[in-house]
Amino acid sequence: MKQLITIFFILLSFQIFSQSPDYENAVLACRSKNKSIDIVEYLKNFNQCIIGKKAPNFIAKTIDGKTIELNNLKGNVVVINFWFTSCRPCVAEIPGLNDIAEKYKTDKIQFIGITRDNKVDLDKFYKTKVKFNFKTIPNNKNIYNTIFMLQSGFPTTILIDKEGIIRLVTSGGRIDKNASDEIKSKLIPYIEKYLVE
Repeated sequence: MKQLITIFFILLSFQIFSQSPDYENAVLACRSKNKSIDIVEYLKNFNQCIIGKKAPNFIAKTIDGKTIELNNLKGNVVVINFWFTSCRPCVAEIPGLNDIAEKYKTDKIQFIGITRDNKVDLDKFYKTKVKFNFKTIPNNKNIYNTIFMLQSGFPTTILIDKEGIIRLVTSGGRIDKNASDEIKSKLIPYIEKYLVE
């Protein structure tokens, strides 16, 4: 049984990275090139390294048990937000992200929130704080760390065009009342552009 599980994970890893070696190579090159600069500059450069690359595929279950495979969303613009419940900038921008999801709910666009929090913590958070209207994938550090190989902090929001190419990566955020407006001002121009292309 252990051998079957090991083989499954080897094949899964091969599938994920064989679909996007360009992405993986860009991340690795960026990491080695930017080792000597300060962390703020490094993170800004890192985000730029993956723009224009094909997004790596992933398969995961949402909080309500539905399976999402990124490659199956081709033909849609995809917005992925990496966040967690105790991240103040993550929580501060949720109302703005919800506004965006509401505004574009009838368009060819998918909104996915990926968090390391479990379902119990998310349910509690949604009841006491704010509901996040993205399709939420819980318990998932793997997509952030291993598949996307991100190092840019939280929140990180990625916009992927209809062909599966990363067009925007934005990391970090505010914790004040302007957080919602800031994320909207960053995302909406890209959504408008890539919905028509």
